[in-house]
Amino acid sequence: QAEDGIRDQPRSRGLGDVYKRQDTGLKWESKNKNIKGQIFGRINIQSGFTDTDDNANTITTNSDYLYYRRIRLGASGQIGPVSFKIEPDFAPYMETVLDGNIDFKDVWVGYQFKMNGIKHKFIVGNDQTPCGLEVQNSSRFTNHIERHGTLSSWCQGERSKGYRLLSSGKNWTTHLSYSVGEGQNSDTDLTHGTYGVRATYSPLAFNKKEKQWLHTGFMWGYNKVDGGDNDWGSSSTDASRFISSGPRLNILKTGEHKDATRYGIELAFGQGPLDVQYERMWMSVDGCGGDALTGESCTSVAAEYDFSAWAHYVTASYFLPIGQGKRMRAYNPKKGKYGRIKATNAAMIAYRYGYQDYADAANNKTRGDITDHTFTLNYFFNPYHSIQLEYYTADFDFSNSTANDDNADAIQINWRIDF
Repeated sequence: QAEDGIRDQPRSRGLGDVYKRQDTGLKWESKNKNIKGQIFGRINIQSGFTDTDDNANTITTNSDYLYYRRIRLGASGQIGPVSFKIEPDFAPYMETVLDGNIDFKDVWVGYQFKMNGIKHKFIVGNDQTPCGLEVQNSSRFTNHIERHGTLSSWCQGERSKGYRLLSSGKNWTTHLSYSVGEGQNSDTDLTHGTYGVRATYSPLAFNKKEKQWLHTGFMWGYNKVDGGDNDWGSSSTDASRFISSGPRLNILKTGEHKDATRYGIELAFGQGPLDVQYERMWMSVDGCGGDALTGESCTSVAAEYDFSAWAHYVTASYFLPIGQGKRMRAYNPKKGKYGRIKATNAAMIAYRYGYQDYADAANNKTRGDITDHTFTLNYFFNPYHSIQLEYYTADFDFSNSTANDDNADAIQINWRIDF
């Protein structure tokens, strides 16, 4: 019997002798379970209204918008110990008038093996970097429409090409990574290497009957420039990213640098319908001569700049006592992240507070701090279809003496369906 309670259809000849259908027919598994396959996808349609006090500090705004946030269709599978995944995103192609490209997200091949009783998976290709809990959480299962700026800016596009080694036990995970490129937030494809480590642990005492959980985690990342020819940041970096088409702030272009280090902690706790999640990250950049906002070269005679920054956020969610199914976030201690919420006609309210401190970003004319608040209502028609209604507000405190503060507000809605 399939997972959704619908019995498997009678197998036909040909491929039916090798595979049996499961769920909606988009998943297949061989009779001896050594061959598996799946076709999946998601569509996010986002609309809203935004407003800012002014544009003096390079905050841009689109007052009204309706656009495709994600249009993905992918496939994954496993043949013996070898696994694969490919997931292109067609939204950039649909939204860009000229030179629109299809954005490939996950494109990798992996090999699974077991050593000393521990499961491992070695991956080669484009995959998520080990940078924080919310980055590992799929956009299908996040409480808010966008991840906090702490992660969307500092994790540099969230995916990059490289090598990964993922290991896991009953209540712990490790993620070791070496990337040949830092990701899509950089102006150019980086030629240096980036190292990353993430480890999570969930005490068994908090996973009884899946009604309580406690998540702890730590991440560290380091990138070393090869010849000083690339920058860590970008003029398009979203220091407070909450929508893809709305207020943005060009705050963290570091120019060429020698190296950059970032590290952070993760904490999450849940009990039934209540969930609380917290992350804090620090970053230090050993820079070259030039301006931190406009760039310049490592061969510049200007004084070197070094700076540090930190940011954190906390979010809490609660399921209202309506609907059916498991009205709670589905935490998986073997993967160190959240999964699908199996609720129908259920409502969740969520709030997030965030703060980012860039006061030490030397030579950056827009340095200062950012404080933001996000209020979100999530309604789950079923585990695969939900809608998010959100209000976001942020205050920007700059060092610029002529325009030292600004404010951005947004009301937005996100239709979210996946299969």
